[in-house]
Amino acid sequence: MKRLVIGCGYLGRRVAKKWLEAGDDVSALTRSHERAGELRAEGIDPLVGDVMDSSSLACLNDDNRRPFDTLLYAVARDRGAAVTMHDLYLYGLRNVLSRLAPMPRRLIYISSTSVYGQDDGEWVDESSPCEPAQENGRTCLDGEKLLWDHLGAHPESQGVILRLAGIYGPGRLVVRAAAIQAGEPIRGNPAAWLNLIHVDDAVRAVVAADERGTAGETYLVVDDEPLRRRDYYGALARFLSAPEPTFEPLPNSAVLAKTATSGTNKRCSNRKLRDVLQVELAYPTISTGLPDALRRG
Repeated sequence: MKRLVIGCGYLGRRVAKKWLEAGDDVSALTRSHERAGELRAEGIDPLVGDVMDSSSLACLNDDNRRPFDTLLYAVARDRGAAVTMHDLYLYGLRNVLSRLAPMPRRLIYISSTSVYGQDDGEWVDESSPCEPAQENGRTCLDGEKLLWDHLGAHPESQGVILRLAGIYGPGRLVVRAAAIQAGEPIRGNPAAWLNLIHVDDAVRAVVAADERGTAGETYLVVDDEPLRRRDYYGALARFLSAPEPTFEPLPNSAVLAKTATSGTNKRCSNRKLRDVLQVELAYPTISTGLPDALRRG
């Protein structure tokens, strides 16, 4: 199989390596010639281009290259870059879709659980209404709509959307771990619910979506156990042998308090991930996921 990864970062690079291990041909888009060399050394065919520059994306439909079977679109905003999340998720995706010819057999789009605006601790699943309260959630939802609208004119390409919870794993806990060990207070509501997924299990979800995902379907990618913010940071502190974490008190204003948790205080169900995509989680809860992440980096 021939795969293309756009957004070969924390998640995308691991998916690329998994496909390489399976014997697939894997290409990845990068803006940097230096990064292209790194990808090539890993066995990944680098394509130099920028999703924000449509003219640079001619590399996606080289007549001398066999069409792609799968496209993983997993872009994430570089906080140091000038481009906004809105531009990256909408203009970037539009540029890519307009340049792909022919379209891949399967297109997997990485979205986010931020598309749900529920904030009273209720359970949500793929059938729950999406009324995001924050800009990042609205942007992700607009990106999903753009994808479905485009694929409506390309029935030969099967789209699948994965809405990921907060990804954690090796290298993703360093800054927070240092703050907890230093006893710095944590900003936010300690009673708010968190939804998480270990990066290795997110990779499993992408691979399963390619192999078993139903065209036109959306899947929530979260672990088995939503947990309170206080419980997550408390567990992290215990694994680090650090002091019990403290939290900065929220403003007394009910409006401000609601804004501080809006769209982030819900519980996401992974039943469809398990039952339909048949994903067997290696780290179903943080009790095994956090030690692994800390041990590996």
